[in-house]
Amino acid sequence: MDKETKEGLLDGIRACIIDLNFSEGALRVVRFNLQTDDSFQDEYSITHLAIENIKHVRHMLNQLELGYL
Repeated sequence: MDKETKEGLLDGIRACIIDLNFSEGALRVVRFNLQTDDSFQDEYSITHLAIENIKHVRHMLNQLELGYL
């Protein structure tokens, strides 16, 4: 893989990580607001799972980034 392709992949990975950080932050706000109302327990659980999935994907992207460095 040439240097230009490698840098392009790293830039893409880093952009995805940044987007995931913003998404996780927004979901944390939603989850916080949902936890105060018992009628939204299903939505709270789904939001919690989405946050956990974001953390897992971000971890995999970080590992991929390290592999390219």
